[in-house]
Amino acid sequence: MMLKSGVNPLGMKTETLLAAIVANEVYALHGHSLVITSITDGKHGVGSYHGLGWAIDTRTRHLTDLETETIADEISERLGQFYDVVIEIDHIHIEFDAKRASCPS
Repeated sequence: MMLKSGVNPLGMKTETLLAAIVANEVYALHGHSLVITSITDGKHGVGSYHGLGWAIDTRTRHLTDLETETIADEISERLGQFYDVVIEIDHIHIEFDAKRASCPS
């Protein structure tokens, strides 16, 4: 696992660190290295969990579309119901949904 140059982990929540560890394992199982391209830094939409430390983005430019889908699905399956894993144009966005986690199931 590595951070893209300039990515600052300051403010990253423990739940997000867990997501990064799981993502690292899944990328490795598919023969790829995990590169985190954003945590609390960068430009994100209104209401983004990045600024709160609840989200990471992972690089996908070295993956095929099928690998990206497979990796995202496996990360989502491993993390479970309190996480959202979304394939974006040039990355996989992974966030811990604190609102969902605080509501009784």
